[in-house]
Amino acid sequence: MRMHLFDSLDSTQDEAARMLKSGEQDFVVLAVEQTAGRGRHGRTWESPKSKGLYFSFPWQNAVDAPWPAGIALAAGAFAAEYFDTDIAWPNDLLIAGRKVGGLLCEIIPSPLGRVPVIGIGINLTWSPPGATSMSQEGRDLDPFVTVKDLATLVSVSDPPGCFADIEARWRKRDATRGKSFRLSDGRFGIANEVDRDGALIVDVDNERVTVTSAEAIYGSGS
Repeated sequence: MRMHLFDSLDSTQDEAARMLKSGEQDFVVLAVEQTAGRGRHGRTWESPKSKGLYFSFPWQNAVDAPWPAGIALAAGAFAAEYFDTDIAWPNDLLIAGRKVGGLLCEIIPSPLGRVPVIGIGINLTWSPPGATSMSQEGRDLDPFVTVKDLATLVSVSDPPGCFADIEARWRKRDATRGKSFRLSDGRFGIANEVDRDGALIVDVDNERVTVTSAEAIYGSGS
């Protein structure tokens, strides 16, 4: 796997997409900082220089995967195992209930087909309010070894065809229950569980609803 290291990038996701569209394969993009890093729902992912781990790579074995929605869940489960963290639906990495990292999955059209690009951000020495960092938790990472090992682990794995394919490893790390979520319709709810289809079951306004898109709320009350 070829590693592309940049001192500064707009976004490792965008750079990985550009490389894919040009025909490159089997690579990982790593940046010391991102000037336009982003997370789910278009949110900004703050990426201060040398204070986090920011990288993206194509999931080579998941071209035209039959269950695109499960790609992010599977990648999150792999990352939680690798970093020894918990995971909150769909792909936030937690230590003792505080966010230490997250994932973004985007399906990119390329000469190979529709390729999932997995972006991962990990707080190394810096964290926003309510979050934590690897150094704060007494954990040291070798950035280059970490990036190559995890990118290789995921990219050579077979993608899940359904939630049952990843359920055991997901349940082992699942810390979703009880977390606050903002639903796509603007309502707020409390997570009950992740169902057997990989969707989130939320208690909201005295009603139990199943959603496939929601934003976890961190900080006070989460």
